[in-house]
Amino acid sequence: MSNWTRRKWLSSLTGMVLSGVTFGQSRTVPKRPLGKTGVKVPILGVGCGSAFMAMSDEEAEKFLWRALELGLTYWDTAHNYGGGNSEIRLGRVLKTERAKVFLATKTADRTYDGAMRQVELSLKRLQTDHIDLIQMHDWRTNDDPASIGKKDGVLTALRKLRDEKVVRFIGLTGHTTAEGMKKVLELYDDIDTVLMPVNPAQPEFEEQVVPVAEKKGIAVLALKVLGRASLLKSADAPSLLRYSWSAPISVAVVGMTGLTILETNYRLAISFEPMDETERKNLRQKLRAMHDRLPYLAADYRDGQFS
Repeated sequence: MSNWTRRKWLSSLTGMVLSGVTFGQSRTVPKRPLGKTGVKVPILGVGCGSAFMAMSDEEAEKFLWRALELGLTYWDTAHNYGGGNSEIRLGRVLKTERAKVFLATKTADRTYDGAMRQVELSLKRLQTDHIDLIQMHDWRTNDDPASIGKKDGVLTALRKLRDEKVVRFIGLTGHTTAEGMKKVLELYDDIDTVLMPVNPAQPEFEEQVVPVAEKKGIAVLALKVLGRASLLKSADAPSLLRYSWSAPISVAVVGMTGLTILETNYRLAISFEPMDETERKNLRQKLRAMHDRLPYLAADYRDGQFS
């Protein structure tokens, strides 16, 4: 098991330049408001799902320390990522650096009791007593919007945790059903964020979900910006990131497999220039045919699993 500490990390950086970004460099990633919450977050978030779990424990800890040094302090994980190992990895850093991180995790359980159990375990793994954003994970077409708000539903549990100040904000995530996520946002008035695909191959999320989110002051968070890498066959990563950042989002949550990609994306974030709507439209037309071939639209896809 890796045993990295802040002192060891700082020692490893002495006199070191990684991919042209020097330790202590003052250039900062732009921040945007997180909807109506009053919080501002970096436009580039650290996704801790399958790409993050492809690293070894030691690589992952180095990665997280470097993310902190670069000001990439929005960390997104989930109860089920890596069978819980994603949260455990974050906890090794959060036990001393919790105040620096906006911490988001997720529960995939749709029941009150199940969600309570998952959040309790997540807190232990993450080595913290509070979570900034707890999200209802991976909304599917067969999920029932009305049931989550009932006495025995997940949303009732998350509201209780919010009232007890165990969590600050409540969110919804999904990859596959813009219509279904729109219905949830329309039904409830106390959801703070929605994490959803923002890429040129899935414009239905921007068309259906974003208007509701904007009307209610709900922060839009982007995932699958690269379409789980499948869109790289037809477009480059800088263009796909620019596409996402040019939408009305707060943060793009991106899975990254190591320091090189972390620092490349950091440089793209600090140098970001918006893409005009004509360019965004052209990219949507170019990638339109990719929609039904996206790997996470497969019926057997489970977010956060990896091989």
